[in-house]
Amino acid sequence: SPNGRYLAFGLWRGENENYNYSLYVWDGETVINITPDIAPINVSQDPYAISYKLSWSPDGRYLAFTIWRGAGIYDGSLYIWDGETATNIVPDNFPDTVREIDVDWSPDGRLAFTIEYREEEDTTVPSGIYVWDGNITTNLSQNPTVADWGATWSDNGQLAFMSVRDGEEGIYVWDGVSFKDGSPDSDSFIHVTRELQLPEDDNPQYPRPDPIWTDE
Repeated sequence: SPNGRYLAFGLWRGENENYNYSLYVWDGETVINITPDIAPINVSQDPYAISYKLSWSPDGRYLAFTIWRGAGIYDGSLYIWDGETATNIVPDNFPDTVREIDVDWSPDGRLAFTIEYREEEDTTVPSGIYVWDGNITTNLSQNPTVADWGATWSDNGQLAFMSVRDGEEGIYVWDGVSFKDGSPDSDSFIHVTRELQLPEDDNPQYPRPDPIWTDE
């Protein structure tokens, strides 16, 4: 972890299809299994495909992780371990099969994550961006029928992301503080590329590169 307090690792062991693939954390003295409260993982079909995608918060307080079961299949959950328990922070009402979950931590410990649905990497396939503030998860993009991706925090707490709105791809920025009815205020989003024509991609099936902040 960034503060040097923890080391996270996955451990695969067993034989004759009696496998145990759990996620452990070492705190310098004791090794803790942080996945016992999560529904058992059936690895008998493809045990070698089980793995974890991990991301520590900047202060080392939280560990975000997803469970990958192979062939691009997630269990549709994003877990946060807070030093004691692992909790799923994904809303129950996501609309389709989850293909992948990408995450990015803000400097103040908020987590933005993108849920990609189905199997296609295509801007016509819906995907959504959510923000977890340490207590609740809110829908940032509020754009359920089209694609949003590439969420990335700046050092001063702004969130940039790609979005398809009104039939066009664009880069948008949320200031990180404007809310309306308990959700990020979509009316406050800055359309950075409003006056720009994004270049055509050689393969329009795949999204263009994500926005990247400088340290200035």
